[in-house]
Amino acid sequence: WQLDILNFLKKYQELQSEININEMQGENIFTIAMKRENIQNTVQELNNYTGIKPGDITLIANSITMKDGVIALVQAIEGKMVAYCVEPTNDIKIPYTGQDQNAIHWGLNYVYLTEAQVQHSADVLHRIEKIAVESNGIKDETKHHLISNNKDQFIYEVFSVKSFPIAVRK
Repeated sequence: WQLDILNFLKKYQELQSEININEMQGENIFTIAMKRENIQNTVQELNNYTGIKPGDITLIANSITMKDGVIALVQAIEGKMVAYCVEPTNDIKIPYTGQDQNAIHWGLNYVYLTEAQVQHSADVLHRIEKIAVESNGIKDETKHHLISNNKDQFIYEVFSVKSFPIAVRK
């Protein structure tokens, strides 16, 4: 998974590159090639809408060979965020930063998650300031996991067509 990230970063540095992105649809994986510029423009708009700021802390827990991993990593790059990269997992954990965990309001400022990650990580979601959930309409089960007593938390629903975000709803 680390080599996948390094290879992606090398490819993303090329201004005129095309990046292959995989997406699971049902039981099939489809691969599309997208221009770097299109990915960059899409993610910059997503960052603007969600209020990403330089220095925000994020977690990349998605495979960089898949659409959600590409979006998460490019959001971190373009938003100049501090990104913790971990082996792809549905079980999100807040990274240990050496600070007193009881004194930290937010463990992460922003994460881009799949519905499966939301469902497997209900115990830490309240520690994330902004959560973007990739969906085709958030399921009731997923909504249940996102309900929080934290009034300051922001939840965004990200809709995709042809493998990339086209709309966001708060």
